This record gives sequence, C-alpha cells and structure tokens, in this order.
Amino acid sequence: MEYFIKKYYQNQLIKGFIICISIIIIAFFTLSFSEYLGRFETQTRTYLFYGLLGLSTLVLVQYIIRPILGLINIKRSFGYSEAAALIGSHFPEVQDKLVNTLQLQEKANNSNQQLLIASINQRIKNLSPIPFAKAIPYKDNIPYIKYALLPAILLVFILLTTPGFKKSSQRVVQYKTHFEIEAPFEFESDLEKDVAIQNEDIKIQLITKGEQIPQDAYLRIGTYKYKMKMDQLGSFSYQLRNVQKTEKIYFEAGGFSSREYLLNVAPKPSITNTYIRLIYPKYLNLKNSILENIGEINVPTGTIIEWNIQTQNVNRLIINPSKDTLTLVNDNAQIRERYLKSSRLSITTQNNLIKKGDSLNFSIQVSPDLYPSIEVNSQKDSLSHKILYFMGRISDDHGFDKLQFHYTHLRNGNSLRSDSNDTEIPINLTQINQKFYHPWNLDAIEVQPNDKIEYYYTIWDNDGVNGSKYSQTPTATYKLPSIKEIQELTEKLNKEIKQSLNDAQSKSKNLEEQMKSVEKMLTEKKNLDWNDKRKIQELLEKKKSIQEKLKKSIQKNIEKNFKENEFNPIQEELLEKQKKLEEIMNDVLDDKTQKLMDKIQELIEKNKKDEIQNSLQELKFDEKQMNKEMDRLLELFKELELEKKLLDTIDKLNQLAKQQKELASKTNNKKQDKAAEQEKLNKAFDEIKKDLKVIEQQNKDLENPLNLNKHENEQQSINQKMKDALSKEQQGKSKNASQKMNESAEQINKLAQKMKQEMEEAYEEQQTEDYNNLRQILENLIQLSFDQEGLITAFKKNKKYSPKYVELRQDQRRIKDETKMVEDSLLALSKRNEQIQSFVNEEISRVNENLDKSIKHLGERLTYNALVTQQYAMTGYNNLALMLSESLKQMQQQMKNQKENKGKPKGECKKPGGGKNSNKPQKPNASAIKKMQDELAKQIKELEKGQKQGKGKPSSKQFAEMATKQAAIRKKIQELQSKLQKEGKGGNLGDLKRTQDLMDQVEEDFYNKRLNNQTFQKLNQIEFKLSEHEKAEKEQEQDQARSSNEGKEFDRPIPKNIEKYLEQKEKETEMIQKVSPELQPYYKQKVESYFEN
Repeated sequence: MEYFIKKYYQNQLIKGFIICISIIIIAFFTLSFSEYLGRFETQTRTYLFYGLLGLSTLVLVQYIIRPILGLINIKRSFGYSEAAALIGSHFPEVQDKLVNTLQLQEKANNSNQQLLIASINQRIKNLSPIPFAKAIPYKDNIPYIKYALLPAILLVFILLTTPGFKKSSQRVVQYKTHFEIEAPFEFESDLEKDVAIQNEDIKIQLITKGEQIPQDAYLRIGTYKYKMKMDQLGSFSYQLRNVQKTEKIYFEAGGFSSREYLLNVAPKPSITNTYIRLIYPKYLNLKNSILENIGEINVPTGTIIEWNIQTQNVNRLIINPSKDTLTLVNDNAQIRERYLKSSRLSITTQNNLIKKGDSLNFSIQVSPDLYPSIEVNSQKDSLSHKILYFMGRISDDHGFDKLQFHYTHLRNGNSLRSDSNDTEIPINLTQINQKFYHPWNLDAIEVQPNDKIEYYYTIWDNDGVNGSKYSQTPTATYKLPSIKEIQELTEKLNKEIKQSLNDAQSKSKNLEEQMKSVEKMLTEKKNLDWNDKRKIQELLEKKKSIQEKLKKSIQKNIEKNFKENEFNPIQEELLEKQKKLEEIMNDVLDDKTQKLMDKIQELIEKNKKDEIQNSLQELKFDEKQMNKEMDRLLELFKELELEKKLLDTIDKLNQLAKQQKELASKTNNKKQDKAAEQEKLNKAFDEIKKDLKVIEQQNKDLENPLNLNKHENEQQSINQKMKDALSKEQQGKSKNASQKMNESAEQINKLAQKMKQEMEEAYEEQQTEDYNNLRQILENLIQLSFDQEGLITAFKKNKKYSPKYVELRQDQRRIKDETKMVEDSLLALSKRNEQIQSFVNEEISRVNENLDKSIKHLGERLTYNALVTQQYAMTGYNNLALMLSESLKQMQQQMKNQKENKGKPKGECKKPGGGKNSNKPQKPNASAIKKMQDELAKQIKELEKGQKQGKGKPSSKQFAEMATKQAAIRKKIQELQSKLQKEGKGGNLGDLKRTQDLMDQVEEDFYNKRLNNQTFQKLNQIEFKLSEHEKAEKEQEQDQARSSNEGKEFDRPIPKNIEKYLEQKEKETEMIQKVSPELQPYYKQKVESYFEN
C-alpha cells in the first residue's frame, strides 16, 4: 500500500509539472503581449511582474510543492483509505475487499482477538496476487503535454519572429529598468559623471542629437515631471534644488524617453551646531557668556574665545587664515584662542568625497580698553571764597581704579609743601559712566588772601590686560581775592544793598498810597467788577515784587557779611550787630504777610468784597510797618557800615605805622629797595586819606551823625613827613630818611589812637542818650497805660448821652496824640539801636490803630466797640512796657560791662558785656519759657494767699503787671513756634498754638481783674503743656546730639544747581543699577547712555 501511495504522488508530480509549465508560459506570454501592446511605465510593469511572480508561486505550491510533501510523507491528503477505494474502483474483483480488510486491521489493533487477526491474514493472502500499481498508469499524463508544449512553441516562435515582442518580454523581466522608446534622436547627459552634494542644488544638462531635434524636454524623477530650460537648440538644463538622496531619473522629449540615469548624491560635510564661549578677563568681573549662530563677535581685548563645533559627514576642518587642519573626535571639534586685536576666522568642512562643504566665517571685533575720560566743572560758593564745588563726569569702557584730586598751594609765588596734596575721591569703581561731586573747603589748607591754588584731577581705569591707564584734566588755577579786592567788593555790595532798600522803600510808599485809593474805592462800591479785581491783583503783584527785591537784598547782605568777615574776623560786638541786622531784615519778610496775600487772592476768586476790604486794611497796616522797618533798616545798615569802616581804617593806620617803623629800622637794604618800599607806604596812606573822606561822607548821611573830627592837620603833617622820608631816601640820606620815617610812624599811631578814642566816646555818648530816651519812653508808656485804664473805667461809669462823654472823648484824643509822639520817639530810637525789637514798633502802631478806632467809635457813640479797642490798646501798652523794660535792662548791663572793659587789652574783652548777662539775645526755648511761667505762677499764688489772709484783691497795677508778663511769655511762645516753622520742625514740640490760646485767656482774665478757680485751672493746663514742650525739646536735643556725630563738611545749604545735580546723580545711579551686569560692555554702555539721556 505504501508503494501504491508513493506512485500516486509521483504521478501527481509529473502531471503538476506539466500543468505548472503550461500556466507560467501562458501567463508570461500574456504579460509580454500586454507590454508589447501597452508599453507600460516602470511602476505598472512592476505590478505586472509581481503579479506573474505571485501566480507562478501559487501554481508551484499547488502542483509541485504539495505532491512532493505527500511523496515524502510530510503532509498527505491521499492515505490508505483513499488508496483502497481507488484500487477497489480500478479492479472489479477487489471492489471493497481491501477497504474491509483495512477496517478489520484497525479493529484488530484496538483489541486482541486472534480470530479476527487470522481472518485479516487470510484476506491479505487472497489479495496479494493482484498488481495494485497498475491502478496508476503514467501514460495518462501524456495528453497534458500539449498544454505546455503549444504555448512554449508559440512563445519561441514569436520571440524569434517578432523582435519587438522579445523587447517587451525583456522589459517585463527587467521591470525596474526604464527603457527608451527608440527615437529619431539621441539623449546625451554627463549626469552620472558628477556627484551632487546633499542639501545643495545641481544643474542637470541634456543634449539631443539626431535628424529631428525636439523643442521641449522634460526631466522625470519618479512620478514628478519637470520642464527643462532650453539653453539653445538641442541643449537643455534644469536646476534641481535641495537634492537629498541618490535617485534614478530619465528624460522625455518629443514623445520619447531616455534611458535611466543615476543621480549620485554624496552626503554633504556640514556643521550641525556651533556655540561660542567667551571667557572674559577677570578684571572685568563679567560672567562668561555663550553665543550661538552669530557671525560678528564683539569682545573686549584679552578675551579668550572658544568655538565648540558639532559636525556631520565631516572628516576634517580647515582653519583660515592660519590654514591649520583640525581632526574631529566623535564629530566634534574645539578651537580656543585669546584675542588682543580684531581679526577674522574662517572654518571649512571636508570629507573624502567633497573638498568644500559647509563653512563658517567670523568677524572678531576686539574693543581695546580705552583711556578713561573726565570732565570737571567748578563753582564758587555764593557766600565763601574758601569753598569750591566740583561737579564732574567720568566714563570708561570697563571701570575704574581710582579718582584723585591734586593741588599745589602757592603763596607769593612759592609752593607750600604738604604731604596731603593728593586726595582720593570716592567713586563707584564698576559703574562705567557716572557723575561725581567733590566739595572742597580751603580752610583745611589755611589759605590766606591773594593765595593761588593750582589743581587738576586724574582718573585711572582698571585695565587688567595692559595695566591701569589714566587721563588728566588741564591744570586750573584758583586765586583768592586780596584784602583790597574784598573791600572793593564789600563797598560795591553795600551800595547795591542801600540802593535796593531805597527802591523797595520808595515802591512801598507808593503801594501804601495805592492801597488807600483802592480801600476808598471798595468803600464806595457794593460789588466788585473785573476792573476792581484787576486793581487789587496789581497791588498783590507789586507787593510780591517788593518782597522779591527785599529777598535779594537780604541774600546780598548775607553774602557780603560772610565774605567780608571770612579773612578778617570782626569784633564780637560788631558781629552781634551784624546778626541783629540780619534778623531785622528777615523779620521784614514775615510769613504772616504772605499768608494774608494768599488769603486776599482766594477772596478775590470768591468775590467776597467785605472780607477783601478787611484784609486789605490789614495788608495796608503791614505795608506801613514794613516801610518803617525798611527806613530803620537802612539807617542801621548805614551806621554799621560806618562803624566797620572806622574800625578798618584804624586797623590800616596801625598796620601802616608798624610797617613804617619796620622800614625805618632797616639798614642793610639797598637805596632803591628802601625808596620803593617807602613809595608803597605813601600810596597806602593816600588810600587811607580816601577812606577818611568816605567816613566823613558816610557820617553826614546818617540822620544823627557821630561827633567825629576830620583830622585834616594830622593828615597833612603825616603826608609831608612821609614825602620827606621818600625824598631823603632817594637822595641817599638814609639817616635823615629813617628819622622822618620814625616821626611819621609815631604820628600815624597817634592818629589811630585818637580816632579810636573819638569813636568810642561818640558811641558811648550815643548809647547814654539812647538809654535816657528809652527810659523816658518807658515812663511815658506806663503813665499812658494808667491814663488809659482810668479812661476805660470812666467810660464804663458814664452813659453815652452823659455831658462828660465829650470831655472823656477829648481825653482819649489826648492819649492818642501822646501815644503818637511815643511811636515817633521809638522809631527814631530803633534807628540807632538794633536792640529794639521789630515787633516793638509794630506793637505801638497797633496801639495807635486801636486808639484811632476807639475815637471813631466814640464819635459814633458806640461805647461797647470803643471799650473793646481801648482794651486792646491797654494790652498793647502793657506789652510794650514789659518789652522796653527788658531792653532797658540789657542796655544797662551793656553800659556797665563796657565801662569795666574800658582800658583793657583787646584780647580780654572780645565779648562786650561778656558772660551770662551779655546783651546777646537768647534764642527762645521751652525750658526758659517754662521757667518764666513758673515765676509768674509763684507770684500769682502769693497774691492768692494774701487774698485769703484778708489783704484784699490785687491792685490794678498788679493785675496789669501780671497781664504784661503773661503777654511777654506768650510772645516768646510765638517766637519759638515761628523759629521751629522756619526750620521745618513746626510740630516737634507739640501743640504750641493751644498753649498760646490758654495764655491769651489768662491775659484776658488779668485785664478784667479776674482771679478765680477757672483762672487757676488754665494756669495748671499751661504748666502741664509747657512741661510737655520741655520734655519734647530735650528729646529733640538728644537726637540732634546723636546725629551730629555723623557730621558734614559744610554747615551751610548746598547751592540749588548743585543740589539738582546731586539729585540727577542719585537718579542716574538708581537707573544704572537696573542694567543687568551680564550685558556685554557695548550694550551695557548703550543702555546707560539711554538712561542718561
């Protein structure tokens, strides 16, 4: 049975081979015939070819592979049962015997039955003679041969007889190859000789040759078709861009195609990434930075540049201009170099196929470390010749090492050596563009008049590569004024101040008249029109103009005083007078007037006519007072000017006498030198004579001139002797010349002593006169106070229709006239004596104004209104009495001290009046005020105690004294508040205004002769308030003491333009701090320049 099955599969294999050959030949023939007819594209032929291949594979599997698998018994679908059935159908005698035998055999295998096995063996024996193999005849396959042979013969015949069919068969087999249609021309291209570079463009050339030349040509790449450009007849080109890979291409022209060409694309040597590391010199304090994909590099000199290059398809790098070759490691390379000057760098890539791939070009711009620059402007102090302000700007590209100030001190052409002629100015070493401010006080080097200072600045940069470099400003010279120049400046400023005060006074008088006119106009009108407002506005503008003029005069006076005293300190007495004059000047421009003007301006806008009228009356009163004060100020200024001139002239005479005596004692000088020196002294005396004439004129200009002699005879005598001395010296008679010199020196000295004695006597006489006048004024005021008190009592007792009412009104007018005389006397006295406070004149004017109002009210029989103004006048009398009493005591003490100091050496009496009892006014302070209030409270308690003991109520005089003292204390509080407000510390000591109000209420109680529990409650509140003020003042003094340790170089305000400069400098510094320190120097400088602009 096994043999039969194998023969069966052998037969199937022979038949399958024949069928397989037949199908494959027929399919190939059909495919070739289709290609012959259709001439398909490569892609279609590919599909057809793989279709043929697939069909052939199926046929082989079905007809060849399966029979072979059955033959070798791997996978059989034809087994014993099928074989038995086939044999039974072929041999009639067998029929199903063989099938039955196999079934029995199967059962026998499953059971051990001997009988069954014997039956099977019997059946096998009976079937053994039958030739089973004949059931599968090989000759039955012969008919199938025709199906293979006929297609094969036909295929061979067609291939032999039809060349085109053979080519189509070839095209089927070579399905990937592009076959040209035979054309009447030839395609020629050198494409395969070139190598394209990846990611770059290539120009593809095509030339057509033949009898017929096409007009158009196309480039075919895969499914894409590109029209080529005809350069000339038969020559075409196409620029293929951004080639990526090797590809097959062919050309089409005139309906014909070329063969396929291979476009070879070589990998381009390329640079995939480049980053540059900048390593800056350490002195720049810059962080190392990373740059990417940048061609122009700006770096400071000395910077190390490190290139890190990542590549692809690169074997080596060519570095230019050095032409070095750099080998790569893992497609990476590094170049490192330090640059001191600008340069260029080129990097080119290569590989084995391409000599020039990607390239990089770098321009390295090296910024040299430039020299620092410096600009300096200087400004003199407006007050002092010894103070200079320097404002400058320094700049550098990277930073600084130091800024130095150098100076040379010259006196009489000789340099004064010093170990500290170089000063280092503090600056920000890292800020490349900055301003600096350097104030210089020449007191530190003890300068004298006519000295010269040569100075310059040097700025050093922080160049860490080439060494620190410096720039220097040109040497400048500052000359201090001589004594003569200072005196000339003083005289010039004195004239300007006097002229300015005269102008302001004249304008003030005119303004006062205009105010009267406007006041009259307001009285006649009910409402204000536009013209009325304009007139009032013009008054305010004129008032402002006068104030501005006074401010300039005050500033000029301060400047004059400072410069005048800077090199020649004056006596303490003159200095106090000078300060007192400055205080009077400042008092003329009080804040109250400015507030009143602001109030009038506001009322104008609100159109409040009545309030404007009242405020204008107040402003007119202030203007009248200011006019008086300016008159007084001008007279005091002239007196002080005269006194200074006298003292300066006396000092010049003493100095001249000393020089004359020294010249007389010189014996070894040459004749020409001694004569020249004498001639200088003669000229100096001529100048003194001019000064004496100026003194004479200044004395005449005073309202009350001093009793001073002209000393014309002494001047002529001295002048003659000095001329004789010069003549004798020129004649060579040195002995006679020396005698004349000694005589002139003695006379000069006597003249100085005589002038000094006359001056002292004149001022002593004036002081005595002032003292007597002041005492008389004080007595008159006290008497007027009592008269006014009695008159107030009389008016209270008499009705307004009483016959005595007219008589009392006449008494009021008499008091008014006498008070006016006191006012004139006080004004005249205050023009000679600066100790009379400004508010004294104001107070007496207020008294007169209240008396005028009282007389007016009495004329209208308005007794109550008259009593109010009379009470105000009474308060004024008491205030004045107390103020003048204090001034009288000061004058007494001053006269006493002057007598004690008379005849003593000058050095022993620098402070006339010396000690704690000096006439120098004490500045108001909370402690002193509290002490005064405590004394008053003690006096009140004693009166209360006496009242309880049955001694009766205090007298009117006692009440008046207490009211006057309380008013004086209140005045001190006002002065303290005004002082604190000027210093910008208005609220530092608490609510001073509340304390003033309480004192004012206590005054009113005293004037009304009240001393009750409410009065004592108010006094206790005042005591408590003053304790709080005193405590706050002590704390403030402690804070000032702590802060004073820090100290400042100058105890004076900085000029406004310099203050503005410093504010700009601070602002600039804040802006510069916003610039990132990581910015490159170039960009950092640009940012700073932007901030500066």
